[in-house]
Amino acid sequence: MVFVDGYTWLIGKSSEKFYIESLSNLTELNFKISSAISNLPKPVLLIFNSVSPLSLYNPEAFVLKFLQLLFARIKEYGAIGIFVAQAGVHSQEFYTTLEYLVDGIFDMKIGEEQGNLMRFFRIRSMSSVAHETMWVPFIIDYDRQIKLKYGGS
Repeated sequence: MVFVDGYTWLIGKSSEKFYIESLSNLTELNFKISSAISNLPKPVLLIFNSVSPLSLYNPEAFVLKFLQLLFARIKEYGAIGIFVAQAGVHSQEFYTTLEYLVDGIFDMKIGEEQGNLMRFFRIRSMSSVAHETMWVPFIIDYDRQIKLKYGGS
């Protein structure tokens, strides 16, 4: 497992091998992520949590171009990427373009059922894969395991 640290620069230098000096430098971030991916044995799973802070330091158009280049690099390496984007932070055009660039969309939300807060998950779209699109409740247990409560179980 490798971490690309994009936050420690706010308080000082990172102890991670792959870190960036500022989230405003998307070229450096792309280079560090690419370096991290190329140093790992295959298959590689890249989890980017989250792309939303990038818009605090860069125009959305630059963030989308960065993501487009990064997605191409991920495919080049045969890796799988999971990218988190916070709902309500970006423009509708950003979400529409992001949805166009990716192979699948997973949604999560918090709702209320019988006075209790509940977490829900769904696969909104997934290219070339049959899937259900209904909201499914899930829990995160004390061991930090995510458990779907699908089909009443």
